[in-house]
Amino acid sequence: MKRYLRAVSLAALSGVISTPALAASVEALVQAGKHSQAYQQGLKELEAREGDPGFDMAFGTAALRSGNPGDALFAFDRVLVLDPNNVDARLGLAEALVAMKNDKQAMAELTVAGKSRLTPAQQDRLNRLKTAGQTTQQESRDSYSAWVGFDMGHDSNVNAGTYHSSYKTFALGDTSKEQSAYFHQTSVGGSVVRKLSDDRALIAVGQIAQREAMGEEDFDTRNYRLNGGYSVNHKGDVYRIMLRLEQDDLDSDRFRTIWGILGQHTFSGRQAWNRGWLQTLTTGMARIDYQQNETSFRDVDQFLLGMVGEKEVQDFKHTLRGHFIYESAEDELRTGKPAHHNGRRILAAGWRGEYLNLASLGPTFNQFAPGLTPYLVNITPYADVGISRIRHNGALFAAGKHRKQSVYDMKFGMNWKWDSRMTFRAQYQNRWTDANIKVYDHERQVFELGVRYDLL
Repeated sequence: MKRYLRAVSLAALSGVISTPALAASVEALVQAGKHSQAYQQGLKELEAREGDPGFDMAFGTAALRSGNPGDALFAFDRVLVLDPNNVDARLGLAEALVAMKNDKQAMAELTVAGKSRLTPAQQDRLNRLKTAGQTTQQESRDSYSAWVGFDMGHDSNVNAGTYHSSYKTFALGDTSKEQSAYFHQTSVGGSVVRKLSDDRALIAVGQIAQREAMGEEDFDTRNYRLNGGYSVNHKGDVYRIMLRLEQDDLDSDRFRTIWGILGQHTFSGRQAWNRGWLQTLTTGMARIDYQQNETSFRDVDQFLLGMVGEKEVQDFKHTLRGHFIYESAEDELRTGKPAHHNGRRILAAGWRGEYLNLASLGPTFNQFAPGLTPYLVNITPYADVGISRIRHNGALFAAGKHRKQSVYDMKFGMNWKWDSRMTFRAQYQNRWTDANIKVYDHERQVFELGVRYDLL
């Protein structure tokens, strides 16, 4: 009550004590995305300016984006004292409550905000905050999940073959000539999160999948995957170490076994960085991955360094990724005799974009299909592009030179969340390789439709 009276009193005196230049400076910094600097400037002006709605909105936003939800909560609270119908302030208050893990009160604020007339951007923010609040609630206790999935489609190069007729890869039998086929896949999986405390947990995730290539039984595959590890949440950042075990089987003579260890750090850009473009990231992830990969004719040691960053701009979510991979391998020829030492160095980069507010295009779609808007709310279209540059360490047997490849990958698709349990998806992928030794050029196009049903 004292805070409310003080806010009202300060607002009443704002005509006498008016320093618009100071407020504008904080607002200008927020507009420029310099939230950490705006927060520091706001702390200096707080004594004189708290209670001014314009200042409090700017300071609350700066505090929230710089990882100070407590100060953000009081700032948005002061705005709501004077203007209870300010939707942006109420959403900011709810986001601060989610960050402070007060999910029950956050949900109450979001319920109030949902009764107002919202813009598409406000509605999208409200939906994302509800999801974040529910996720935080779930993370506060043990959780379990189980799902089944079914996919079907067409693969233009089901055996991952090249244009060369005798080059052997993992999926190939007696020939590597490209073969196309329709396929269907059934999968079942589950996960367990065992909370040890508020910030520590044990995690296990497993999946079994059976893929059948119709008319090409030689390329049917069975995949078994199990990941388990330990996770720590420290000041909003998540540190995770995971063990990985995976087995692919084509038949008794062709197999692949992978085991490895992964270290991962997922951070909030606004918490981890004080300046530069990294500060604008919504979240980011750094990872170190070591794995051993054994196939029926090759043993591979792989070391990976990677970085992933996510940023949301209005209705779009952008994900940037980059990886460096070093592989050391020992090959065996078809005769079973050891071949020369081989390995690869790979530089990879990619981008993924997701449109989060397809419902905003409802009026346009309604011109052609009236009543379509309600079905657009849970549809998320996406595009994904990637490029990898691969350099093989060993010389090619006959050519006597290093083999180099550029791999290009494009994906387009959409996910449609039908209800809380069922999700449909459709995807088209085109992947092609351009090598300096042309017999290794190849292309692969895959179109697939799928559905996943969450049992728990």
